[in-house]
Amino acid sequence: MAARIDIPLRRNEVWGRTFTLSDNSGAPYDLTGATAQFHVRSRTNNATLVVAGAVDLTDAAYGKFSAILRADEGTVLFNYGDPLHVDNLPYDIRLTLPNGIRRAIVAGIIILQRGISHD
Repeated sequence: MAARIDIPLRRNEVWGRTFTLSDNSGAPYDLTGATAQFHVRSRTNNATLVVAGAVDLTDAAYGKFSAILRADEGTVLFNYGDPLHVDNLPYDIRLTLPNGIRRAIVAGIIILQRGISHD
């Protein structure tokens, strides 16, 4: 089961986080040869893809990866929907292992809020 992490994000921010994936015993899970996707989807439009975040397997042998999602000016999330309303957009980060198995490891809701200042 994927870890549930909801992400509050203002329309002028960049969100990033580093994760370490471990097995049931707490040992780092070797992600060598795996790929990862970070998808944010629309809740109202047949769950169509809104934007893809970036995922970098920073230390695959030790299960470490980082994820970044941009909502700053000029990005899809900055311009998504009505800027005066809060939008709740489902997302997941999914791994594809070398053997072809796909597994969501992190999922939740992007709580896209109004930004206060813009550069």
